[in-house]
Amino acid sequence: GPPGVAAESVAGNENENENESADEEDPLEAFMSLNDSVMDAERDAARRRREEKEASLEQKKAEKQARAEAETSRVSIRNIRRDAIADIRDLVKEKMAAEDDARRGEERAQGLTDQHVGDVDKALAAKEAELMEI
Repeated sequence: GPPGVAAESVAGNENENENESADEEDPLEAFMSLNDSVMDAERDAARRRREEKEASLEQKKAEKQARAEAETSRVSIRNIRRDAIADIRDLVKEKMAAEDDARRGEERAQGLTDQHVGDVDKALAAKEAELMEI
């Protein structure tokens, strides 16, 4: 065939390839974009894990503090019971109270102790439930 026709065909094919390249995304650019998206997702996931860990540590710290406060309250209540019973026994020694009255007084002190320790335990359970919601 004539040499000019072949040259035009080759030139026409080159123009078609350029048009196809303009329509399609460069594979390297596509990979770089995907890589950036993956890295962003990994950074976001790492940030969320850090935030969740910090929140978990704060929650555990608050729970530990609540349990410590409750134990301090229980000890205080028991110390009051101990002192009340000691006072009752002193009254018996000084013959200012009968044994039966002393026994009733000690039972009353124990009942109040149980009631108030129970109140502390309920308050602690409510606080722990509140902290679990956060």
